[in-house]
Amino acid sequence: KKYLLVACRNLWRNKVFSGINIVGLSVGLACCMLILLYLKDEVSFDRFHKNQAQIFRITSAMTRPDGETNRTGITGKMPGPEFKASIPEIESYLRIQGNGYTIRNNNEIFDQSALVVDENFFSVFSFPLVEGTAAGALNNIHSVVLTEATAKKYFGQKKAVGQVLQLKNGDVFEPFVVTAVAKTIPQNSSIQFEMLVPMKYEDSKNNDTEWVNFYLNTFVVLRQGADWKKVAAKF
Repeated sequence: KKYLLVACRNLWRNKVFSGINIVGLSVGLACCMLILLYLKDEVSFDRFHKNQAQIFRITSAMTRPDGETNRTGITGKMPGPEFKASIPEIESYLRIQGNGYTIRNNNEIFDQSALVVDENFFSVFSFPLVEGTAAGALNNIHSVVLTEATAKKYFGQKKAVGQVLQLKNGDVFEPFVVTAVAKTIPQNSSIQFEMLVPMKYEDSKNNDTEWVNFYLNTFVVLRQGADWKKVAAKF
């Protein structure tokens, strides 16, 4: 009690000096806490995926005539299947492409963003579902997977699995069946989506076989114990 009383008297006696110290200490502690929270959020990204230690994204290095090299995380469609076929350390591959669709639902028209993905999307990335099953959800070229918010947008409180959305292809609308609903995507995921469309659907319209194209992300899952540097050297 006496120590506290003396401390309070000293603080009161040196108001300006005490105020500067207290405010400075408070600001310093607040900054440290914010930095720690920011770092915790940053390092948590994509850590919830079951196979995260084995998942790698293929990058492309483009060298200009003047010698300047730009490295980017995008490729075309060919590296995934070709590298999987020729490099035994690669267990599987997955391609992800951003796209947009015009959707008709009950005579209403919507613009909808989507990711076009290979059918093994849910076996590579651990996004839980609230409706449907991950196995085979994207096997049919006329299937789609929605998130909870997107399902509610189109169907309200009704069960979404089994419902049909019309996606515009050229001048016609094609029916797509909702096969699963994904749980709301965590904020600390670098992959965010509202709807998933099978890559096979886009391949049926344009099966790109060019190597020097850059418009999608290609991920590979390496086998247990594989050295990613040795795998990259084989590319």
